[in-house]
Amino acid sequence: MTDLIIKTYIDRFKDYAKAGDAVCNDAVTLIDNGEIIVFNMTGLDSVSTVFLNTSFGQLIDTYGIERVKKSFKFTNILRSQADRIKKYFADYAELKNTPLP
Repeated sequence: MTDLIIKTYIDRFKDYAKAGDAVCNDAVTLIDNGEIIVFNMTGLDSVSTVFLNTSFGQLIDTYGIERVKKSFKFTNILRSQADRIKKYFADYAELKNTPLP
């Protein structure tokens, strides 16, 4: 398992789209190596749609919802963040007519 601290990306890039792209690029390598990614949400109040689109959305486009969900775990996540991410996955599946696993 590999931890990715999301706030570190956001602080480094100061731009949600660029931070999401960086997370996506790092996650691709990890997923290709069969690793589980632990997204550490410490220090974040919310998760923006732009970040979700450029990180999780790109990963779903590349690997599909099922593989992405199997590759992800979360730590230090607020209930509101978890609900937002679940809704993002559900909305994405509906948009692509892909049933959630």
